[in-house]
Amino acid sequence: FSRGSTPMLPQQIIAADDSQNDGEVTILLRHIACKYDQNDVKRILDEYGFQGKVSYISVPRKARSRSNLGYAFIRFRSEQYALECYRVCSGQKFGPAATAKKCSMEISASQAGARELAQYRKEFYGSPQILICND
Repeated sequence: FSRGSTPMLPQQIIAADDSQNDGEVTILLRHIACKYDQNDVKRILDEYGFQGKVSYISVPRKARSRSNLGYAFIRFRSEQYALECYRVCSGQKFGPAATAKKCSMEISASQAGARELAQYRKEFYGSPQILICND
C-alpha cells in the first residue's frame, strides 16, 4: 500500500491506519474500469472470495455521467482481509471489463476516508452512494 507517493509495505498497514481501534481498514483501489458502480465492485470482490469481509464500498461517480472516477473506497472488516485483497488485486486487472488497467491499492488517509472524500466531492460530482455490506 502507499499513502500518496510514499510507498509502504503491506505489513505496515496497521501503523499507517491508526485513526480508529475497531480493526477495520479502508483502502483506495485505483484503476478500476470506469463503468463499474459499487454493486459491480461488491460482486467482483465476492467472486474473489471477499464475501462477508467488506463493511462498505464507495465508488465516486461523475455527476452527469454513468462513469466512475476510476477508483473505489473499500472498508474491510480486518487488516488481514485488506492484505488478502492486496495480494489478489494489486497489479492485476479488476474484474471482467475489457480494460488494460492494472489495479493499485493505497491505505485511505483515515478510516472515514471514503465518507470524507465523498462529502467533499459532492458539490463537484453530485451525491455519492455508499453500499453498506451486511453479508
